[in-house]
Formats: sequence, structure tokens, C-alpha cells
Amino acid sequence: MVIYTVDLEKMKAEIGNREKRNTPEVQEKRRIATENKYRKEQQQFAPAIRKRFPFAPKDEEFDIAKRACEVGSGRVGVSFIHE
Repeated sequence: MVIYTVDLEKMKAEIGNREKRNTPEVQEKRRIATENKYRKEQQQFAPAIRKRFPFAPKDEEFDIAKRACEVGSGRVGVSFIHE
């Protein structure tokens, strides 16, 4: 790999920025934001399930929505692309 002297400082700065973006605190904030996003999706999905299946057991739509929106469960249609 050839790196020009002009680009060397820029490259070092970008490496430093990457390290700052991946601190445990930042990773925890990302994790919480992702969980909140999934929880919001589930809450929006649950009423649609209740509307489609009005005679399902009470509050079952929340369990169904949680399972249906679960990423990484191996089910078809939900992938890691969500992230």
C-alpha cells in the first residue's frame, strides 16, 4: 500500500476518529438506540396484529410482535440488515 505524505495525517486522524466512535460508551448508546427502535417497531406492529386477529388471547399481540420483529432468530424475512 502506498500512502502519500499529504494523506498520512488525514489517515491518522481518521483512525483516531474511528477509535473514538467505538468506545464502550458509544457502543452502549448505539445498543440502547437500537433496542428502542425495535421496541417502537413492535409497539406499532402489535395493533395491526390485534386488528387482523381480533379474537386472539388478550395481550398476545405483543408477544407475537416481539417474536415477529426479533432479529437474528433464524426466521425468514428478518435479517441483520435492520441494523
